[in-house]
Amino acid sequence: MGFSNTNNQLIYETAQRFGFNVNYQGTNGSNIGAIRVGGHNNHGYLGYGLPPVTIRTKKQKTDESNKIYSIVY
Repeated sequence: MGFSNTNNQLIYETAQRFGFNVNYQGTNGSNIGAIRVGGHNNHGYLGYGLPPVTIRTKKQKTDESNKIYSIVY
């Protein structure tokens, strides 16, 4: 079986349903949902990218009755 653009499109669409949102194809590709990049003309790439995350630090403080309070910045 040779290359099938229809089958590749189905793969990219299915991958996106399962959260694969950083997908690549070769510069000769025409599939929707995959970025064209060099070096991928004989294969594709399904990837999962995380959005930026805010990390907060937490310090603990006690008062005169030794109750612990959490302070989130």
